[in-house]
Amino acid sequence: MNAVDLAEEALVRHDGLTCLARASDTELAAIPGIGPARAAQLSAAFELGRRLLADWPTGRWTIRAPRAVAERLILQMGRLEREELRVVLLNTKNVVLRVATVYQGNVSSSPRPSG
Repeated sequence: MNAVDLAEEALVRHDGLTCLARASDTELAAIPGIGPARAAQLSAAFELGRRLLADWPTGRWTIRAPRAVAERLILQMGRLEREELRVVLLNTKNVVLRVATVYQGNVSSSPRPSG
C-alpha cells in the first residue's frame, strides 16, 4: 500500500483527521501498514501540532477588528472538546496583553472556573 492509500485508509477508519489525531498508539498500530514505531511517530507529530497551536500566538499582537481575534484564536479553539469562555485583555492601544480562559464546561454541565 502506498503512502496516499495508507493515509486515506487511516482517515476513513478514524472518521477524519480530528479523530485520527486523538487515536491512541494502539489504535494507530491496528491500521494495516502502520506498526508500533510508525504509530509512535504519528502520535508524536500530532502532539507537536497540538503544542504548537497551544503556544500560538506568541508575542504581542494588535487588535484592529473583531475578525483579528477570530483569526488568531480559531486554530486553538476550533478543536476544543468542551466549551470555553476566553477573555482577551488589551492595553489602551489595543495590543493584546493576555488571553485568559475564564470558564470551561459543556452543554450538559455548568461552567466552572479554570485553573
